[in-house]
Amino acid sequence: MFSFLKKLAKRKITYQMVLYLIIIFLFTILCYILFIFLFKVLSMHYLLAVTISYLFGIIFSFPFYEKHTFDSKEKLKRSAGVYFLINLFALGFNLFLLYFIIENFNTNILLTYFVVLASMTFIKFLGFKIFAFNNREW
Repeated sequence: MFSFLKKLAKRKITYQMVLYLIIIFLFTILCYILFIFLFKVLSMHYLLAVTISYLFGIIFSFPFYEKHTFDSKEKLKRSAGVYFLINLFALGFNLFLLYFIIENFNTNILLTYFVVLASMTFIKFLGFKIFAFNNREW
């Protein structure tokens, strides 16, 4: 499916990082749109809207990471469990950071959420690659 990326990348890590960034970009946009809908249209509290949209992204992005990006060497149960733990940590950190910035600096919620959402990208990549999908080839 993504063979053109494999040809461009000489190292496996480059291919995985590019594919990861493409997938995370697409799911970030989808989650952000869902967040805006929940926050603006349904008038949901911003922290609840963040949580729902983030959980949506966690659930629906897993198969893309597991099969296409990291070519998981782990059993599905284990990799899914670790994947969800990494994401729950990231969600907790994102909620804390979002609340802290918005409440202390009175920033725009939509802009702040977009920045915070992207803040864990690299850390999550390493966590997924090494711990969730046991893919240690570099």
